[in-house]
Amino acid sequence: MGNALDRYYAPAKGTYKNASGQKATEQEVQAMDDFWNFIGSDSFSCTGGKATRNRLTFRSGFHGVQGTKEAAESLAAHLVRFKEERKSKNPDLPFLYCVYAAFFEGPEILSEKQAHDLVWQQLQHLHVVDMEQFEYAEGVSSDVTSVDFSYSVAGERYMVPSLNPYSSRLTRRYQRPVMVFIPREQFHHIYDNGIYKKMQEVIRAHDIKLQGTHNPMLDLHETSSDAVTFSGMAVKSPQECPFQYKGKK
Repeated sequence: MGNALDRYYAPAKGTYKNASGQKATEQEVQAMDDFWNFIGSDSFSCTGGKATRNRLTFRSGFHGVQGTKEAAESLAAHLVRFKEERKSKNPDLPFLYCVYAAFFEGPEILSEKQAHDLVWQQLQHLHVVDMEQFEYAEGVSSDVTSVDFSYSVAGERYMVPSLNPYSSRLTRRYQRPVMVFIPREQFHHIYDNGIYKKMQEVIRAHDIKLQGTHNPMLDLHETSSDAVTFSGMAVKSPQECPFQYKGKK
């Protein structure tokens, strides 16, 4: 069995390489190209995602079957590496528009509800693995129903928008499951510097053009928990996002 980081990739002159300089396989290159081209297409509405894609300020990785402990272990290793790269002030990973995209190679997705459940199963498994080594991020709540909730990995806060083949939101409908980890501090910078409102207006206008309505979860998110936006499925409350804190009380 290879090192988990063997499948952690950075874009590199038309291909993708891991930390050892090894190129991704042809199949992996195709999977990453397809996804990042989707992010740059008219089918995707988030301007932040497009900026990340255009600037190549992202990392991508592969994790086997979604919703499993095995996937959580490699995902934990990748996110620690991602944090280390960001904190080392790597010029390829600037403060803004910098994300990690997690790819999965199963199971077959048959419904939006299944995709929603798999996202939260994976986040729960990842949380359990993470708590073996790290404390939960400071200054946020681990209660998924709290307006102060934020997901934590290696002490870092994340938003985790996810895509799947059955998403009711067209901008989140993609041919395979992908979970995108966006450092939460980027959102605080966008909010604090007056960028968010303009981005929100553009995203909502694009959503309406694409689907006839904007995403109702963005409205719920403004008065509720980050969790309601993670899977892409419309929920009535964050209580439909199963997550239990397993760290020290």
